[in-house]
Amino acid sequence: NTLIILQQQKSEKDLQSKFDKRNIFYVIAPYCKIIKAECFAKFKNLRYAWLPSLKKIEKYAFHLCYSLFTIDSNMLSHIESGAFSTCFCLSSLNLDQVQKIDGYVFSSSYSFQILKANKLTELQNEQFKPCDQLFYVDCGSLNICDKQFQNKKLKFIRTPLLSHNTIELQKSAHVCKETAIMNKECKIIDPFPDIAEFIQFEPSKKQLMESQMQNRLSYDKYDTILISSQSIIPKTSQQIRGLVLSQIQEIQMEQFYQHSSLLFAHCPNVHTVEEGAFSRCQSLRRFFSNKLQIIEQNAFFACLSLSYISSRNLEQIGDSSFGCCQSIVSLTFNKLIHLPSLSFERCQGLRQLIIPKLRSVGVDVFSSCENEIVIVSPYQPETKVDKSSFRTTPLRFQEILAGRFVERSKFQVAVQMQKEKNKTIVIMTKFLRR
Repeated sequence: NTLIILQQQKSEKDLQSKFDKRNIFYVIAPYCKIIKAECFAKFKNLRYAWLPSLKKIEKYAFHLCYSLFTIDSNMLSHIESGAFSTCFCLSSLNLDQVQKIDGYVFSSSYSFQILKANKLTELQNEQFKPCDQLFYVDCGSLNICDKQFQNKKLKFIRTPLLSHNTIELQKSAHVCKETAIMNKECKIIDPFPDIAEFIQFEPSKKQLMESQMQNRLSYDKYDTILISSQSIIPKTSQQIRGLVLSQIQEIQMEQFYQHSSLLFAHCPNVHTVEEGAFSRCQSLRRFFSNKLQIIEQNAFFACLSLSYISSRNLEQIGDSSFGCCQSIVSLTFNKLIHLPSLSFERCQGLRQLIIPKLRSVGVDVFSSCENEIVIVSPYQPETKVDKSSFRTTPLRFQEILAGRFVERSKFQVAVQMQKEKNKTIVIMTKFLRR
């Protein structure tokens, strides 16, 4: 699932017809300086690219990479128009050296919430249209800003060179002390927080401990993560980015509908997610509950970034429950017996479902999916299920990135421990020889 490139630049022609794009999750290109126009367009399962030498990304280079989560590159300086358009999941991109961003670069990149670009001098509305998820802006050299640039979810802003306010801010917004603003009700924060404080796709150990305290209801220091041990969920703002709910057993109908800034939900005791509860949470990447049994109609519809959900104990899912979830690659349902109608409609990244107890399949389960989905099950339907094939052995994949690498980190630790053991053996051997 990893594509390794050793050339200094790559074009779409170089990659045509050499492999199935759906199989590529990761790109490693240590020497590549230029990604040519449309080079990786429609790599719908591409999640991570390591490009340490990259300086320029040409037009539509990553267009329609629905699952692209991060580009790891520290030297990037120029991004041409549409480069990341319709990259629904894009969340992490180092822009510190970027001096120019052309039009519609982040168009429909609904998960792109953090913009830090110290050398960027101009910010235009069309660069992000129609994406209004920006939560944090840190642009030390910005001196020109489109008056139409508005973002209701913008909470942290550092633009010390802007002579007057052209960005609409809410009362709850935080600004650095140098930033001139017209809204005097905004809070001044000094020192301005680093982006590392906001890159979180699962709860910390401290937050998990707090959620176990009796009758607890609190937020992190910036009011972006809700931590609760109560049995009732309070009303939450559209700016909420994380949920740690230890005692909740049901997520009610449309409770977090269109909470498009939400990144993760850790709810270990939830057994039921009601109709439309997380519908259109476009940035939601992880939902955890090992007790999860029932997901109702449209519960996770259009969760474009959803990459991990605790599905093993699910007994029932509703119509369109995972419709338009573009980043799901593989799910395992150990207890599910029925696949309802349209349950995985328009899931363009989906490769397989493992359902050992499957007994029946509804109508148009995979409606509008472009590719065939593998269903791993001993069940054989009497009539053909469109856009699917049945088999008894699962497809094998590398670790599917949902927030941070787990398997690779464990492997690095194991290698380091082995190195230390080898050093000890060498020292002991020398000692014994003496």
